[in-house]
Amino acid sequence: MAQEADALIVGLTGSGRRDVVSRLIFGLLVFVFSFAVQAAAPKKNPAWTDLTAEQQQTLQPLAGEWGSMDAPRKVKWLGIAKRYPAMTEVEQKRVQTRMSDWVKLTPDQRKEARERFRKITKLPPGKREVVTQHWEEYQQLPADVKRNLAAETKKKTENLEPRSRAKTAQSKKPPVVAEPHAPTPAMSSVIPTSAN
Repeated sequence: MAQEADALIVGLTGSGRRDVVSRLIFGLLVFVFSFAVQAAAPKKNPAWTDLTAEQQQTLQPLAGEWGSMDAPRKVKWLGIAKRYPAMTEVEQKRVQTRMSDWVKLTPDQRKEARERFRKITKLPPGKREVVTQHWEEYQQLPADVKRNLAAETKKKTENLEPRSRAKTAQSKKPPVVAEPHAPTPAMSSVIPTSAN
């Protein structure tokens, strides 16, 4: 078979050989380039073993559940891992703590946390800063004070009575506006100006 290919190439004219060689080189370049692009392109849903050693080290708290995570969440965490080396030591510590805390949450708690985050991001910047400041102050509290606050909040929410449907329906009705009164006549029209 190799002899047939050689005979085919030898039997071609000079320009024919150049065409065949050009096509072979082009085909080879396309083949090599396609592998290079596939190797360079990040996977949309990478397995833990597909991560670099640096990414694995940064995302270590998530290692146990990485396989069950959906692709968009993996992409978000990989974005954090990419920014991680440029963070200050304090920021890096905060990220590691948050990852560790996140892993400990139940699915319902995670859903609630995501919803709170969405609500906070929709706030105007001034209110968002106030919420952030309150959260930072809360984080500075001792653990026993946090537990007491959580218990108080839980008690308050358990004691709330659900609103009845009648009250809810009534509160949705537009307010009743009184009919405007007829203007009172001017004093000059009531009191005669001349005595008869």
